[in-house]
Amino acid sequence: MHVNVARALCALVGVLLAGPALADEVVISDVLVSRREVTGQETRADSNRGPTPVSMTSSPTSAAPTSSYYAPPSDTTFFTMGNAVKSPAPDATGDGTAEPQAATGSSFCDACNSCDTYDNSFCAACQGCPSAGLQLFTGIDSWRGIGDRGASSNNLTNNNGGSSGFNYATRLGTFSDVTGIGLQVGGSYGLYDWSGRPANNGTLTTTAVQQQAFFTVGLFKKANENSNWSYGVVHDWMFNQAWGATAIDPTLGQWRGQIAYATSAWNEFGFWGTLRDKGDTNLDSNRQPVSTRSINQANLFWHHKWELGADSWLWVGVPQDSRLNPFLRGNLGDFLVGGSVIAPLDDYVSLYGNFQYMHPSAQPGSVADGESAWYVSFGLQYTIGGHARTSTVAGNCWLPLMPVANNGNFLVDTFQRILP
Repeated sequence: MHVNVARALCALVGVLLAGPALADEVVISDVLVSRREVTGQETRADSNRGPTPVSMTSSPTSAAPTSSYYAPPSDTTFFTMGNAVKSPAPDATGDGTAEPQAATGSSFCDACNSCDTYDNSFCAACQGCPSAGLQLFTGIDSWRGIGDRGASSNNLTNNNGGSSGFNYATRLGTFSDVTGIGLQVGGSYGLYDWSGRPANNGTLTTTAVQQQAFFTVGLFKKANENSNWSYGVVHDWMFNQAWGATAIDPTLGQWRGQIAYATSAWNEFGFWGTLRDKGDTNLDSNRQPVSTRSINQANLFWHHKWELGADSWLWVGVPQDSRLNPFLRGNLGDFLVGGSVIAPLDDYVSLYGNFQYMHPSAQPGSVADGESAWYVSFGLQYTIGGHARTSTVAGNCWLPLMPVANNGNFLVDTFQRILP
């Protein structure tokens, strides 16, 4: 029941949000604009016709504004709205200035941030257009957690399957104009144990397919020409049906935050962590209570932008040191290690991959086997509007900063009490 409601909610939100994103694609397209005072004209780059002189009958700032938070460009810079910054082409006219490469699209939006690329001093500012963005993803997941304790006697039980979802972000009108803060909303739905599970585990409440949904909502701000800092705070929900070794239906919540500092256009270093919120207690088939809650995490990460537009994240950290199981002492785990990569294949489609591992603190044996946790996923992501490629670690200002919750960034602890 929980999962069906969550699945309907995710589907409804996805449909409602897709409309504005598609409309934004019609209004705002990617283009590279260069302004040159030596000719007294503005050159507009068009991918189909090449650079075409346009009479400067009005100032660029007279066009429809996007966000006053980002300073208008100076007369000696050129900037992008969506796609990666194109490096200046060699001087083709002999006038001593580099010619800008053509970019896709034939219209442009103003009041976006700018970076001076003529002297090769790229800044870490995000790209100011579009004003909203929607990412759709689907992939294969495999994971195992503390909630699967006891499943070793049931070798056909697993958490292999797939999930699909969306991640949407937008600016918030005047509030974003003043603060640079945007809103992001996302969700996913997954199916695991596609053939169900055998009934040889006496605590199973059902042998049906495992279903799971995540929902994430929060605020974020990306680096800009005035600050190299980025940050975000979201709340994650996890809805389950036939979850874990006992096939229970817990609904859980957690807070997740991130802050980072860009040392250049291609590298940033930061911290992300989680703080548990809502826990749950369910009964197994023997009417024994099973308690669940998220695991607090603290991680340091490195984010790198590669030359062809791919982004990679690598992090290490520690889990919480308290347990739900009152009979076990010491830390829940020794360390966490994880990573993520998004590699655009073109302006729309990207490959993605994620992994997370929690090493147990117990000595190798049955306890350690039950307390290790790992998560692996890979798949395809489609960016509505063709804004998959970006030129800096900040990316597009109004596309999502943080990923939707998953079984890596939402680890779960569990304990089954045996009542007389």
